[in-house]
Amino acid sequence: MNIVIRLYRLYFPKLIRITIFKVISVVIACSFLFISCSVEIENSPWEVDVVPVVFSVITPAHPVQVYVGKSYSGNDDLQNDIYSTPRVYVSEKDSAWIELERSTKDSTLFIDNKSLLSVNMGKTYSLKVVSLGKTVFAQTTVPVENGIITDGKCVIVSGDAGGSTNGANYTSNLCTLNVHLKLPANKEYGCYLTAFSDRIDGFPFLSSEDYLNTNFTISKKISSFQLNIVTVDPYLKKFMLAESVSSNMFDSNDITEVLASYGGIYPTFSNIRNGAGLFGSFSIEGKSILVTQKETVN
Repeated sequence: MNIVIRLYRLYFPKLIRITIFKVISVVIACSFLFISCSVEIENSPWEVDVVPVVFSVITPAHPVQVYVGKSYSGNDDLQNDIYSTPRVYVSEKDSAWIELERSTKDSTLFIDNKSLLSVNMGKTYSLKVVSLGKTVFAQTTVPVENGIITDGKCVIVSGDAGGSTNGANYTSNLCTLNVHLKLPANKEYGCYLTAFSDRIDGFPFLSSEDYLNTNFTISKKISSFQLNIVTVDPYLKKFMLAESVSSNMFDSNDITEVLASYGGIYPTFSNIRNGAGLFGSFSIEGKSILVTQKETVN
């Protein structure tokens, strides 16, 4: 929780009193990795004006969360926050608007506390934020097709891997992780692998249906684990590429993971009409992987 507070004090002077959910570490990749990237990045349509900032990333089986704030500039009057009393609505296409509620009295995080909205694969959802006559709008379509892990093997090749944490030494198993995948036909989606809430594949996104990691370490106490393939929609994919974000940030539904990548700076990519930020979506497919010993040849 202290991490969240420190982030807000650094980037959101108006919001230092806000306490919301835990933040997961975000690793920023070097921007030169994307100089040759073939995905077209849309430039932000703003410069230095103070604008409403909205972030939400939705996924099936999780309640909708929406962050609402504003961009910050050195000349901004912090006592005149015109976005402090917004009304936030989300709806499935051609359905009635559902108004979200603040997670706490003074929070900038709005949640579907009553679980009135069900997020489903292939469905289109709209987001609307209204404050003092200004309306911010965005849409996302949850991926209609998941990436799938068709087969996977984790074979121990050595029991001598390890390191130290807080001065205590530990040993782990060094494994070869060999995974076969079926990637979505829609190439506008992006896919990556996660295990133990950490991203394990190369950045930015999977391009082959065969994945091999010969330096995969795992605790000696673990005999099997859950391997996930995360499929992100085109908007979330563009956001991650534009912001050079490489992390496990979308292996859960914690919106503070998105805020950590935002950091108060205008994002390079935005799909928010009349504002800045992101309304994206993703889905997760998992498979249990057994950890086995290397076969010996007599």
